[in-house]
Amino acid sequence: MQLLSSLRRVLIGFEGKSSPLVTAAIMPRRRKHGGKTFQADGSDPFALQNVVKKIESFAPRELAEPWDNVGLLVAPTTPVPIKRVLLTNDLSEVVLEEAVNDVSPQLIISYHPLIFPSFKSLNSRNWKERIVSTLAERQIGLYCPHTAWDAVEGGVNDWLAGAFGPNATVGPLKHHGGGANLKAVYALFRNAEEADKAIADLNSALSCSVNSVVQRDGKICLKIDIENEYLCLPYIRPALDVHIANQQTVSARENAGVGRMVNLKEKITLQQAVELVKGHLGLQDVAVAVVPEEKYEESLIQDIAICAGSGGSVLKGVQADLYFTGEMSHHEVLDAVHKGMHVILTRHSNSERGFLQIAKEHLKRLMPEIEFVVSSKDKDPLETK
Repeated sequence: MQLLSSLRRVLIGFEGKSSPLVTAAIMPRRRKHGGKTFQADGSDPFALQNVVKKIESFAPRELAEPWDNVGLLVAPTTPVPIKRVLLTNDLSEVVLEEAVNDVSPQLIISYHPLIFPSFKSLNSRNWKERIVSTLAERQIGLYCPHTAWDAVEGGVNDWLAGAFGPNATVGPLKHHGGGANLKAVYALFRNAEEADKAIADLNSALSCSVNSVVQRDGKICLKIDIENEYLCLPYIRPALDVHIANQQTVSARENAGVGRMVNLKEKITLQQAVELVKGHLGLQDVAVAVVPEEKYEESLIQDIAICAGSGGSVLKGVQADLYFTGEMSHHEVLDAVHKGMHVILTRHSNSERGFLQIAKEHLKRLMPEIEFVVSSKDKDPLETK
């Protein structure tokens, strides 16, 4: 009851001089792991929670589609310094074998979420459950960005748009929302162990930002930025006290959103567009659907609608000269060409996998202390014979 009643209080001017929680000095906490000492606060570049924050500084989870399952999906049960990260488009059993036998990462970033839809049990009956069990057994974390990497400026869809060069304007088909009203929840814990558990639980379960402050008396204050403050309740029950600060607005990224529309300054032929796509993605072939009674070598293209992965639902109803995506259903392709849009299909993961090298460069700039490795075993399951 004390926790619930304190939740109803809104702290006015909490971040001012009068608050003892924010005037306390920020002090690093240290823990032992494997005979070595490492910091468990924001200054440790190898701490999992800090690596996740760096990943999300490039592409926040808030940019992902509501139906998607993104973020840290598997976390080690004990702290493991993240020294090496494996990037893959899909975490298959072949890629997992590569991770275990060759790369030895402490974290895997799999673009596609392995846990989708959710599991009702965890055993060895199917390949996804076997992978998750192995990750947990070997203390390997799993982070999945998926549609957050699609939406972010400089992400997968912008990489696809790069096939057509710099002489074009590029923007989202649908812009990300205008921002989110967040509340700052302050929770006071009696010791570091309780606070660390709350941090781990919050980061794994909710879309929020968590920062910690050590009090002079050893108590720990967590500052949690979150849209719905009451979602925190199950994860901060041991807190001695909780306060909610005034709302703050976090602006959405201006050029983030679903898909991309490319407007070329000079028109090109459909054949030229196909060659540009193949060259950019490093593919020997793509599937092409041509509008009836138009010629592949002569039909002119200026507006190109793009969606990484499966683009049928995103591109439906969009007016363009060309749809460029990974896959569409038979009937979606028929509908598009009969409405005047040519179609280029690369196969689903071929429209995404090449971005892993770009992501590696982004992440290395953010975390130069960590080694990033792109899987050599990850590939599209379909082959042309």
